[in-house]
Amino acid sequence: MQEVLDRPEAVAPPVLPSAAVRRPRTGGRLTGEERRRRLEIWAEFINSELEVRNMRPAQLALYANVNPSTVSVWRHKKSLPDREAVLGVARCFRLPVELVAEKAGMLPPVATRPAGRIETDAEWRALLADIDRLPNDVFNCIKNALRTALRSQRRRLAS
Repeated sequence: MQEVLDRPEAVAPPVLPSAAVRRPRTGGRLTGEERRRRLEIWAEFINSELEVRNMRPAQLALYANVNPSTVSVWRHKKSLPDREAVLGVARCFRLPVELVAEKAGMLPPVATRPAGRIETDAEWRALLADIDRLPNDVFNCIKNALRTALRSQRRRLAS
């Protein structure tokens, strides 16, 4: 057995494909086009959320516990987030993790129902996050005002 292993042809190094033959890395099973589309969606999401919340990228990096250069590559369509980053972004923006994971391409889009404003309107999401940070007495006043407005709208529609 040892004699077989001592022969040079028995332990030839593995043959690696040359650089010209290698396929470009596209994030696993994604095609290049699909990866570009996901990068575009993620960058648009991050940039719009930062804009409507009047946040700087460095603030997102700090609150989401990622490196500022990571936020930069997201914004410039160079990289997608990992799971931990998705959780941090969701926590920072006070959004459902499912929504952020969908924008990052980790979950398929929900096609069974029409998209609500929370999914489509970044300004509405920012407004809800701001309302959520208000003191309880101010929050309850806003909630009562909305409830009253909705009741009157329903009455108008019913008559």
